[in-house]
Amino acid sequence: MIPAEMGWWQKYLGAPVVWRGRSLVTGIDCFGLVERVLPDEFGLSVAPAPELSADEGRGLIEAARTVRDRRSDWSPVHWQEGAVCLWTLAARPVHVGICLHLPYFLHADWDACVVQVSSRDEQRWQRRLEGCYLPPVASPTAELRDQL
Repeated sequence: MIPAEMGWWQKYLGAPVVWRGRSLVTGIDCFGLVERVLPDEFGLSVAPAPELSADEGRGLIEAARTVRDRRSDWSPVHWQEGAVCLWTLAARPVHVGICLHLPYFLHADWDACVVQVSSRDEQRWQRRLEGCYLPPVASPTAELRDQL
């Protein structure tokens, strides 16, 4: 489901979904999409996800641990454009997307095998939202501090 008005996010639509992918051309996963969108579209730096197992089942468990560890650094927010929405899959908070105008979100959809927009009101997403977050504001790098 796509909102009537297209926006900044349309250039991401249709990118193939690949486990551990980081490219909009060859494939991207949900963490890769967040790592790309937040800096490019909102100027927010995101620490890259650690390398996850090539085995998808094991990787989901590792992703859940990563989310649990990072969540304490993230600021919980209400649904707002640019926030990371965290979804539970298989009873673990492991799927992430980018909030758009309520109720839509951009994500690497494993069922559709492409990056797409979904509605949190769709039956498959209802009752799976764990929360919405913003990453911590990164302190300027030494190079940037020198420029200030």
